[in-house]
Amino acid sequence: MNKNQQLKVEISLKSIVIAILASLFMLTFSSYLFYPLILLFFAFLIYCGTKPVVNYIESLKIPRFISILVVYLFILVVLGFLFFIIIRQTSDQVSLFVQDIDTKILQFVNFVNENLPFLNDFFDLEQIKQADIRELINQIQNTDLFKNVISVFSSQGIRIALNTIEIVFSLFIIVFLSIYMLKPKQPFYIQLFKFMPHRAYSFSIKFMSKVESSLGAWTLGLLFLMLVIGIITYLVIFLPGLLYPDSFPLYKYALLVAIIAGLLEAVPNIGPTITLLITLFLGISTGVTLLGLVYIFVSFVLIQQLEGVFLVPFVMKKAVNLHPIISILGIVVGFSIAGPLGAFLSVPVIAVLQILFVEYFNAINQDSKSNNESNN
Repeated sequence: MNKNQQLKVEISLKSIVIAILASLFMLTFSSYLFYPLILLFFAFLIYCGTKPVVNYIESLKIPRFISILVVYLFILVVLGFLFFIIIRQTSDQVSLFVQDIDTKILQFVNFVNENLPFLNDFFDLEQIKQADIRELINQIQNTDLFKNVISVFSSQGIRIALNTIEIVFSLFIIVFLSIYMLKPKQPFYIQLFKFMPHRAYSFSIKFMSKVESSLGAWTLGLLFLMLVIGIITYLVIFLPGLLYPDSFPLYKYALLVAIIAGLLEAVPNIGPTITLLITLFLGISTGVTLLGLVYIFVSFVLIQQLEGVFLVPFVMKKAVNLHPIISILGIVVGFSIAGPLGAFLSVPVIAVLQILFVEYFNAINQDSKSNNESNN
C-alpha cells in the first residue's frame, strides 16, 4: 500500500469522552425512550405506506389534506369492517371450537398415541389422557360467570382501564404523527436535517429517502401478502368441506385459520410454519381423516412455495432484501426483547440498519475514490 492509499484514522480524547457519555445516556434512558421510539417508528411505517397513495390522489387535482383524509377514512372503514364482520365470525368459530374442547383434546391425544407414539418420550400425553378434563371443563362452565367478571374487574379493573386508555392514546399519537409527516408535500425530514453540515445533510437525506422507499414497499407488500395468503388459506380449508363435510370438519373453522395465516404472514419464514402446525392441531382435534391431514400439509407447503417463488419476489422486489438466516435471527432477538411486537418490527428495523451500513460504506468508498483522484 503506497502513501496515497493509506487510510489515516484519528481519535481524539474529546471523541472518546463524547462516545462514552452518549452510550451512558442511551443505557440510562433506553427504557424511557423505548415507548416513544416505538410510536414514532409505527407512525413512520404508516407514513411510508400511505404516502404513495396520498401522492397519487393529490395528482388527481385533489388538495393534499383532503387526500390524506380520504386515505385515513378508507383505512377506518376497512378496520371497522374487519372488527364488526370478520372478528365477530371468528369469535363464533372460537366459541364453537371451545364448546367440546375436552373431546377435541382427547381426540388429539389418541391420534398422537396411535400414529406418533415417539412423542410420548418428550411429552407426558398419557397423563393428559388420564386427567379428568370433563370435570375441569364442567367446573369452569358451572362457575358463576358474573361473579368471575366482577372479581376480575374489582381486583384489576383500574389496571385494565389504564391499559385500555394507554392503547387508545398510543393509537391517536401514531395516527396524528403520521398525518403530520404526510402533511408537507416535501419529505418531513428535510426540515429536521437542515441544521446539519452539508455532507451530513446530503448523507441523511439520501439515507432517509431509501428507507422511506424500502419501508413503504415493505408495508404495502406485507398487507397485500397477508390478504392474499388469508384468502388462499380460507379457500383451501373451506372448499373440501363442501364436498366431504363429514371427513373434513375443519371447514367450520376456515375463517379462523385464514386469519391466523394472514396475521402470521407478518413474521417471515417462521410464520407459515407456525400456521401449518396450528392447522394440523385443529385438524386432528376436530376429527379430520389422515388423508385430510396429508391434504392440509401438502396444500400449505404449496402455498409457501407459491409465496416464496412468485408472490414475494413480485411484491417485495423494491422492499427489503434480507437473507432468511438474518431475518430469523432478527425475529428471535426481537421476540426476546419485546415479545410479538419485537418479532413484527425486527424485519423493518434490520432493513433500516442494512441501508444505513450500505450507505455509510458507500460514502466511505466514494470519499476514498475522490481522494485518490485528487492526489493523482
